[in-house]
Amino acid sequence: MVTVTLGADVLANVVLGVHEEGYHRISSAAYLDATLLSELKHFQESYFRLLPDSEGGNRFRSYGRLVMIGSECFETSTKEYVQKVDYNYADGGKVRIFSPLERRVVRSAILRRLVEVDADIVRKSGIVSFDGPVRIGVHQVRYQPVAGEISCSSPPGPHRDDEPVVFVHHINESNNVTGGENTLGKSVHYPEFVVKLDHPLDTLCLTQKHFHAVVPHGLRSGTIGYRDILLVTFQGETESPEVHKRLFVVRH
Repeated sequence: MVTVTLGADVLANVVLGVHEEGYHRISSAAYLDATLLSELKHFQESYFRLLPDSEGGNRFRSYGRLVMIGSECFETSTKEYVQKVDYNYADGGKVRIFSPLERRVVRSAILRRLVEVDADIVRKSGIVSFDGPVRIGVHQVRYQPVAGEISCSSPPGPHRDDEPVVFVHHINESNNVTGGENTLGKSVHYPEFVVKLDHPLDTLCLTQKHFHAVVPHGLRSGTIGYRDILLVTFQGETESPEVHKRLFVVRH
């Protein structure tokens, strides 16, 4: 078993920020320590093997769904990802199937650490009830602008997500990329805050309180660049998932 070691003061500050503001920027120090540095390198390398998003946008993606039952986290066989039109005006209503997460990614100490800490924050924030199964979506996304073409998110403009809470984990980026800031606001027309994630595992926790968007990615030099993120989402499970192997157990 692994015990989540996020400091009580740090955790309390994150939970308070999420409650009061509806979002919170979390330092990489909450997730990363010396024991994970080599694992982080392997995790970053996996983004170079992602397949293109069929919806375009100069994006590359993979997706997997986990389910947490009590303190146990399992894999599921689900491959489909669907968002409501109300939340994703660009690709909502479509059944999207992305390439699956690599086995090394699913089993990585990095993913385990992120899920453990994120789940602890969600549980203590009370945004999602853990009395029943909890669906955890894991999205690897690479934004890859090229000369003369931007790379954008889906949807490209302000929106709210289907899931009540989303963690945006910064993984890596090339030094010639511009953009990638997260904008937030209570109105779709007027962003009030801009958050930039700079270092590997810097994280932004988002709820449905604000509309948010990602500034399109471009290049300041060269012919190609990239910015890599990991999205980890939480919501109450509404289906009966076909669970596989148990990944890990979290004590809380």
